[in-house]
Amino acid sequence: MPQLNIDIVFRNKETLKTDAVQRLADAAGKVFDTPPGKTWVKINPVPRQYWAENKTTLGSYVGPVVVSILKRSVPPPDQIEMEVENLTRAIAGILDRPHENVHIIYEADAIGRVAYGGKLVK
Repeated sequence: MPQLNIDIVFRNKETLKTDAVQRLADAAGKVFDTPPGKTWVKINPVPRQYWAENKTTLGSYVGPVVVSILKRSVPPPDQIEMEVENLTRAIAGILDRPHENVHIIYEADAIGRVAYGGKLVK
């Protein structure tokens, strides 16, 4: 049930390639080793003028990507490290970003606080 919410700060005149979202879902599904239809990806486009970093002006080539991951339960640190390495590589490649522009956040366990189709994750 992994769910990825991906905020993409678009660079000037940038658009997503037609198959980018599906490729992201397939890559994440491979990293998490989930069956078809069990890894979800939602893209949140962020126009350039809605992103800022304190005390700096970003170059037009910079396009940060912030990925929030919701899983049934947060895996142990060594597994997170492996997932982060593989996801960062895949996301950077698909979205044409340097690795240092991809940022990943693991959300708290979904167990007991998230429901799908009216059923609480147990």
